Amino acid sequence: MRCSSTLSIRSRRFPRWLGLGLLSLTLIGGADARADLANFDLSARIYTKFLLQNNDSQGVLTLGNPHPQGDNFSGSNGIGTEGELTVTGRLGPRVSTGMRIQSRFGSVWQDWWENGNASDKAALSGETLGMDHAQYMKLRGVFLRLGTESDLLRWVTIGASDLSMFNPWTIGKIRYIDRDNAAGVFLEGAAGEDAPLTYHAALIALPKLFVGPGWSTGFDDLAIDTPLITRDFAYGLKVGYAPNTDWSFTLVNTFTDDLEIDRADPDATGSLLGACADELGNPVPGCDKDHAVALIPRYRNLVSTLEVKGLVSDWLIPELLVAHSLTRLGEDVAANGVANNAGIFPVLYKDTGGSTADLALRARLELEDLGGTGVGLKVEYFNIGSEFSTVFGARREADVLLTDGIAGPDQLPTLNLANEFIDFDERWVESCIGWHGATLLLGAELGPFAVDLEGTGMTYNTNQQGRDTASIYPDFQHNQGFTDTDLYDYANTLDRGRDPRAVYLENQDRLTLIAMLRLQYALPFGTGWSLAVKGKLVRDTDGRSLDSRDDDYAGTLLTARAELVVPVTRWLTLTPGFQIDRWDEQNRSGDINLGYEDYATGKEKPFLGARIEYSGVTFAYYLEYLNKVQDREKQEDQLWSVLRSKGTVEVAW
Repeated sequence: MRCSSTLSIRSRRFPRWLGLGLLSLTLIGGADARADLANFDLSARIYTKFLLQNNDSQGVLTLGNPHPQGDNFSGSNGIGTEGELTVTGRLGPRVSTGMRIQSRFGSVWQDWWENGNASDKAALSGETLGMDHAQYMKLRGVFLRLGTESDLLRWVTIGASDLSMFNPWTIGKIRYIDRDNAAGVFLEGAAGEDAPLTYHAALIALPKLFVGPGWSTGFDDLAIDTPLITRDFAYGLKVGYAPNTDWSFTLVNTFTDDLEIDRADPDATGSLLGACADELGNPVPGCDKDHAVALIPRYRNLVSTLEVKGLVSDWLIPELLVAHSLTRLGEDVAANGVANNAGIFPVLYKDTGGSTADLALRARLELEDLGGTGVGLKVEYFNIGSEFSTVFGARREADVLLTDGIAGPDQLPTLNLANEFIDFDERWVESCIGWHGATLLLGAELGPFAVDLEGTGMTYNTNQQGRDTASIYPDFQHNQGFTDTDLYDYANTLDRGRDPRAVYLENQDRLTLIAMLRLQYALPFGTGWSLAVKGKLVRDTDGRSLDSRDDDYAGTLLTARAELVVPVTRWLTLTPGFQIDRWDEQNRSGDINLGYEDYATGKEKPFLGARIEYSGVTFAYYLEYLNKVQDREKQEDQLWSVLRSKGTVEVAW
């Protein structure tokens, strides 16, 4: 909606002199500093979520913060509402600006008065759950975008960005919950006749959380007394070259730089050499107070990609991506989380003082409509180094490989995944570091049928014997068996299989085969009725230690899923369905000393989805019953009988 440009003051108590003074100030000094009110656009959105499950948890988010201290808003029983107001404005054809005001996440309908810090004691005011439950509004997404008349520098953006101008390998698009929290300075331009060369350059403030060792830029790091966060930045440069309409070349370079105070500098607060003298009082050579504090790197990550896309003919499309990563970690200001945190750490603790480098390669060939048959073919070869590292790459809501995967449909080349702050019905992402193989994907549209057939085979660059997972390579503790994303509990305290970030094992000799068939059929009756069927087979083997065959692992996963889309009316659509999982795992859990045990797992999941779009309001509801029986050879069998649902109501104007 547009705001009126007319301001009316009706109060009799409003002093005329104050109104005249404000008007004078506006006319004298403010006319050139603001946009006309008629150029303001306001939009708003209200989102309400309902979670219900037959357990005793309380909250409005299925999986929350995995930190041992957790959070106080995760749980499967709760109703909460979010509100947001977006303001955008245009000062002209080359100047735009905007911001968003968003309510805090976590408050449930029962939280009337939460507005303080968390308390261990119940308060009569109800102020016990902390700021996560306060319904304050937060300023987000503030930006200013300026255009110029020069191609060399077309646009300058100051402030918020979703960082989508790079790619998942380098600096990834920020996931939904943090989408417009990133801020920096961004430049765009072009050069050459008809501008075949384009570029994006960026200076981005590093978030205090998730980018760096220990998922931070120094907070809670035992090696740092006072973390320096305001000097931490990422630098990005993307250059694109398109000599013609058929071919394009894109080079992306990103550098992530986490700096800390050098406490050996005598000018630093709390300096180890504040007096420029040793323990005996003797002067330290070269120690001078020059009123300038030196900095040392805590973590540095340089990632580069070169991507080539072409159009050989109307039906032949090749694509090649080559990536390189270089990392350096400072042991004086980065504690060893591999050794001190049970192997749960988002980077390698390797070559401190030196560098760790590795390569990644992805080659695709797409053949469209072969011989006019409606059949298409995609072939992909991938080879991702065992020590490839991108700390600021995409964490979720992105995918770099064609395969349907093992634990989830999306794969990303990082240990810094984010399978948290999600609900039970959302997609999972798994790390593909070390994956080496190929995928063949066949697609066809044959009348009312749409068919996708996948075959993937891969070994692993992480296959190795005697790898140091105690102090260098993070194994993420839970590293055995198929991952049950349906019932995963963060941080996997009840053994739901392999952590999606667990790419390193002490001993590994692994091979994986994936076959998938997906069929969609437009039914000949009804309007818009369709049936979708999916079958997936995963065969996963691991010889583990080559010195013994007693620890060899063999797992077979079979999934079958069917769902029916039924448009009942023009505003109501129902989606009933059913899924069956059968897992057979030999030597699934244990160790070489105590022995291993076999697992046999069966799951059945009937579900029902509903969607209503009525008068600008969208209602969605999803209900599922999950029955799981896990037969374990040595331990007590496990049973889950889970009934859960999620409802949403959304309106925007």
